[in-house]
Amino acid sequence: FCFGHLRSEASRRSIVSDRGMEPLLTNRDSPESGSSPKQRWFIALLLVFLAMLGVARWAEVRSERKDRDVKVIMKMYTMFGEGQFQGSSCPAAAREVALENVVYDASSDAMPHVSGAKVYHGIQGVCDFGQFLSTFNQPDYHLTKVLHGDGTVIVKEVLTPSVIATKKTAPHPLANLVEYEVKDGKIASMKVFWGEPHLFDSLFVPDD
Repeated sequence: FCFGHLRSEASRRSIVSDRGMEPLLTNRDSPESGSSPKQRWFIALLLVFLAMLGVARWAEVRSERKDRDVKVIMKMYTMFGEGQFQGSSCPAAAREVALENVVYDASSDAMPHVSGAKVYHGIQGVCDFGQFLSTFNQPDYHLTKVLHGDGTVIVKEVLTPSVIATKKTAPHPLANLVEYEVKDGKIASMKVFWGEPHLFDSLFVPDD
């Protein structure tokens, strides 16, 4: 009985000892204990910080592009006002603000008497469009709005045109919308949305 009791007691201690080690082994080797709550909090904070930096940089790049796109449009209008898109110096001036394959669309089915209401292609097209603008005066020309999107600049222009050939002047200022597509800092295309095409067309019709 005593020998059996000793074996039973030794066996019991062995089991208790083994069981007592289990929590230690489990806590030490568990894959879930690889990082502390403080480490996980730091990693999460770092990811949020990096995301904020990315958003800030994205906004900065968009702002830089907007400024660049608007500046090239404003430069083009200044050059038009200075007459740089007329004469032999026009091609060089046009290349400063427009791509070689630029397209200017000033067409309108409602203006059959306006020969310049058409689509112009390339650098020479910019010069031809400038020549068309010289056929009428617009002393009060000004921009009232400038809107910018993703590579797009839209301006609202107001003018009271007076056609030189017919000596006819619009009875009131006309408002047009002009949409520009800008690529790589230069104008890729332009589209005029004429505000009152029928009235503008009538100014080019000579009196009998």
